[in-house]
Amino acid sequence: MDSQVLLIPPQERVSLAVRNLTVTVKKRSKSHPELDRHNILENVSFDLNQGEMLAIMGGSGSGKTTLLNALSTRLGFHNKTLQFEGSIAYSTEADLPRIKNSYLLQTDIFLPGLSVFETLKYQADLRMPPLVSKFEKVDLIDLLLDTLELTHLRNDKVTSFTNKINLSGGEQRRLSLAIQLLNKPSLLFLDEPTTGLDASSSLKLVSVLKKLTGPNYGLTVILSIHQPRLEISNLFDKICLLTRGGRVVYYGSLANSFSYFNSLSFLNNSEFNNKESSNFIDFIMDLSVKDTSSRAKEQYSIQRIDHLVENWKKVFQIDFKLLSPSETKESYNKLNKILSKSTKDRILFFREVVVLTKRTFILTSRDRLSLLALNGGSVFMACACGWLFLNPKGDLAGIRTTQSSLYAMMEIIGFAPMFIEIERLWANDGLNFFREYKENYVSITGFIISRRLGKILLEDFPVGALFAIITYFMWGLRGGVGHFFIYFAIVVLTTFMGMATAMVCFGIGTDLAISSLYLNIFYQLQNSACGFFVNAKTLPVYVRWIKYIAYFWYTFGALNSNQFSNWNGTCTYDNALQCAQFTGNYQLDLLGYPVNWVGEPIGILCAWLGGFYIISYFGLYFKNYDLEMSKTKQNRIGDEEEEDEEESSADNSVGISLRNVNLSVLFKSQFWKPRQEKVILEDISAEFAGNSINAIMGPSGSGKTTLLNYISRRLSGGSKFNKSGEILLNEHQPISSHELAKISSYVSQHDNSLIANLTVRETLYFQAKLRLPPEDLPRITTIVNTLIRKIGLMDCADTVIGSEYVKGVSGGEQRRVSIAIQLLSKPKILFLDEPTSGLDSSTALSILNLLKKLSKTNNTTIVLTIHQPNEDMTKIFENVLLLGKGGRVVYNGTNREMKNYFHEINYDIPDGVNITNYILDLISRGVEEDKETTDLRIDGLVNEWRSKTERSPKGLEFPVSNSDIIDTKLFHKRRSSFHVTLTTIIRRQFLNSIRSADILFAKMFQTILLAIVHTLFFARLKDNQQGITNRLGLVQEVLNLYFVGLINNISLYPIERNIFYQEYKDGVYGVAEFNLSYLINELPIEIAPCLLFSALIVFAVGLPATAGMFFTMFLSCFAAINCGESLGIIMNSVFDHLGLATNIMSNITILAIFMGGTMALNMPHFFKAWNWINPMKYAVGICAKLGFSGTSYRCTEGVECSLTSGQKVLETYSLDIDLGVYFGALAACVIVYRCVGFASVYLKIRYMSSN
Repeated sequence: MDSQVLLIPPQERVSLAVRNLTVTVKKRSKSHPELDRHNILENVSFDLNQGEMLAIMGGSGSGKTTLLNALSTRLGFHNKTLQFEGSIAYSTEADLPRIKNSYLLQTDIFLPGLSVFETLKYQADLRMPPLVSKFEKVDLIDLLLDTLELTHLRNDKVTSFTNKINLSGGEQRRLSLAIQLLNKPSLLFLDEPTTGLDASSSLKLVSVLKKLTGPNYGLTVILSIHQPRLEISNLFDKICLLTRGGRVVYYGSLANSFSYFNSLSFLNNSEFNNKESSNFIDFIMDLSVKDTSSRAKEQYSIQRIDHLVENWKKVFQIDFKLLSPSETKESYNKLNKILSKSTKDRILFFREVVVLTKRTFILTSRDRLSLLALNGGSVFMACACGWLFLNPKGDLAGIRTTQSSLYAMMEIIGFAPMFIEIERLWANDGLNFFREYKENYVSITGFIISRRLGKILLEDFPVGALFAIITYFMWGLRGGVGHFFIYFAIVVLTTFMGMATAMVCFGIGTDLAISSLYLNIFYQLQNSACGFFVNAKTLPVYVRWIKYIAYFWYTFGALNSNQFSNWNGTCTYDNALQCAQFTGNYQLDLLGYPVNWVGEPIGILCAWLGGFYIISYFGLYFKNYDLEMSKTKQNRIGDEEEEDEEESSADNSVGISLRNVNLSVLFKSQFWKPRQEKVILEDISAEFAGNSINAIMGPSGSGKTTLLNYISRRLSGGSKFNKSGEILLNEHQPISSHELAKISSYVSQHDNSLIANLTVRETLYFQAKLRLPPEDLPRITTIVNTLIRKIGLMDCADTVIGSEYVKGVSGGEQRRVSIAIQLLSKPKILFLDEPTSGLDSSTALSILNLLKKLSKTNNTTIVLTIHQPNEDMTKIFENVLLLGKGGRVVYNGTNREMKNYFHEINYDIPDGVNITNYILDLISRGVEEDKETTDLRIDGLVNEWRSKTERSPKGLEFPVSNSDIIDTKLFHKRRSSFHVTLTTIIRRQFLNSIRSADILFAKMFQTILLAIVHTLFFARLKDNQQGITNRLGLVQEVLNLYFVGLINNISLYPIERNIFYQEYKDGVYGVAEFNLSYLINELPIEIAPCLLFSALIVFAVGLPATAGMFFTMFLSCFAAINCGESLGIIMNSVFDHLGLATNIMSNITILAIFMGGTMALNMPHFFKAWNWINPMKYAVGICAKLGFSGTSYRCTEGVECSLTSGQKVLETYSLDIDLGVYFGALAACVIVYRCVGFASVYLKIRYMSSN
């Protein structure tokens, strides 16, 4: 690395002093006071000089990430659940008030649609100091791509808009590190930077970091790491070894650690004598990790760890003045200020807006499905509604239809895009903003402004403009250039207002569910106050003021005034008094709007547009970005019981053979490019021994995970592959991937199927209920608790899994939970993708030993990928497959033969060197090596192996007798009974719903809050002409519960669906169990609020206070919500792109509401035909029939009217229906919609399986 851009001047280089740092979690559980105080860091003290690299090490859950977060101020010092003691002090020779720093998170988040180079380019524009030139930025990016071996991925898209990741885990890690290095930091924090990297890549990465800490650059680096190889350990200037509870076991250099630990008299000599690993750091990490494999070992290891901690306290004593609470608070406030970004290092605000706008514009232009959803949806809805409200007549029904069409514009343009925007913000764009904002590279103002500037030409303006042009002419609105442009301007402005509203709800919401709740309530207030459903003049005094803060009221007023001012309809009477109601001015007076009221409301709308973005700013400014700490739950499953494993007597060995496997991914052809093909696996022939541990190794990007996915039938369904070759059992029996999946289980690299709100014990308990055979269910508590002990999860058994926003178990502990889940199934073949990723060496070794025991006791064939095995782990592998770049075989055979083979081809492995690390270095690019040299060496290794296999007799075919055929049906995973599975999923979903307080609140209270809003606006109904309008409006408003069902579905169903997809692949249960369990948990959340809704609407608002009216309202309410849920299930099953699914659902719902209510009274026959399958048609019909029957209405004084009774109203609006038929049809719609939803899930599963 020769770039001087990363050079840190000597006076800006950073040193660190930590004194007695203690972090305590407070008030974790009100019901269990004994858990109220819990240290997660305890008396941590050390000094770190400038230009040094510190590695924080320890077992999973020892507090490595917590310490890193505390040092970097990412652990909120103002978090009320945490108490901080001690001090953290950074210093520079120049006594700088600000220290430039970067933090590499353990998880990688990238914006979809950008290539690797573009991702770095935009980050460089945002992060690097203003004086750095464009050419220097490109040179540094190229240097980082080359150093981190990402050059070959320069133009590859990182992720797609359907969240398909195109880079391997290691490649994602390296790209994230490259982003952080762009900041030119003096202080660099890295949380598990080598996770997902192979040993060679890890060495190169840490070597780069070491070089950056040298005198030529001067960075200070603090990182957490799990399994460093010997060469990596030697690069660290200091190591800080932590144990459970965030306690220090050792701090200092690796060179001094041997003499220190050797001097401890309480350590057993046998513990030193039994040390087999050439890496001493693995040994001392073993000493600091609690062994929970048995009670005796647990007690012994606890005593040893306590001795280690106490001894270190005696050895490392520093005089430190205890700070008072006020002094502590002041010191941490100062620390926050020191690590915040200096204004001089930030790019100009104008430049920030330009960069963000350009990035947003490019992403918007590439997200074709969203563009199709918004612009295509706008055109579709314009044509559909244009036809629905086609050129109405000038009679009363036509006037009502025109008013309905004007309101329809607000609903379509103001709501549907708004709903898509809120979903996108919580899916990717907003989450990326959170990260960039917390890192001080993006401002709130810059984000808000750039988002709209980047989308205005492609989304905001076209959506409104296309709709305005089409509907203006189809609806036959008032002629004249002035009237057209007023209508055009209002429609476009309504689009802008909708997007601004979405930003407000995003800013003040805590997640998608709560933001959707705010959005829906805000939308209902707009509806009620706009004057269409309830007359503005008759609004109760206590809510009349709301119309002045409802932009729908100004929009609807301007639209009506533009259309009806001094306008005359077609009067069918000779009486002037009767004809008065056909004039536009009469209609405006009836609605409560002035004549020629256009300019003022448009001006007010513009003011509200600015006001909404100001509210958004303050919502985002005061949003809590701190990580919450999870709570420990009470163990309600049972106490621990232990049992001995029974040795398997039968020898049913099932090996796997691959013959000439080739796999390439096909990229879609573009207008300017032909269809491209990228080879991932090339001519792989390999053997995996039965009842053994088989390891697939190779550098990042060599196709390890892809090969595992190919064998296990887990290739991405979103990509097109060209594949060939065959899979055999025991070298001769062909088997399809479909059949192989029935006898195997799979542990994925990402733990995305874990439920954040369940504890470790609860997770395994529910999985055991689903996976264990019936005869083992009585012993389920014993099995689960024994597995928890053996896999090392006792300390976190009752801690919730957690999420990105709630700190639960550590990443390594999540890894072990995922492994434990698959072990419950006791499969014949077990595939594991990076099972030791994120685990310390001691825990990783114990996991591999457990897997080896499983392979023998259960006769299980285990195939796993692994990146960084140490020497002890390598000895466990009985068979090894080495892959080079391009998915080519370098070696396949036993572990014992590997050293001899490489000796035969003139690659002698030096004594004392980890054989795996040496070979991985051979098939990877060296630190200072050029690409051509690396490629020549790897090509030579591949050709050597191919020559060897061509000379071997493996390719010969032998006759197979029937006795050699394996009956795979004997090894099929057995499902639990339908009853057990169904009840288990119901309990799990219910528990998850109860603990998802925000989602539960949103789902329950949306309906209740809507009932309150309607009651406030409509109560009580009068018996005049406005009362007719208000009753019709009330019936129409009930249909908006369709939206409630839709929002309820989007907030929870995609999460449950993704869990189901994963468990269906595991063969745990089927579509019927999932659909029924979701329905059963859904019903109480729908029924209870509907009862309260019906009571308020019927008895408080003033509909006929009869049992028939109450139960009719309840049925209509329930049907609307349930059908909305069903529609959500259908769309979310058909489409993977949530934005597209959301838009289609919104548009279908809006059309159903328009068609089903009293808004479109003269529908074309096409829509009338479709309306027969619209549940809203029947809901409106039965509510209106019972609501108007037996009522009479007064005419306005001085005006004759035709609607004097409820019966005339029903006849005029074609609502005089057969109640029996409509009740039956509504019930049928509820059932049929849900059946279609069930079918859509089934078909999606079949489609995924076929691909």
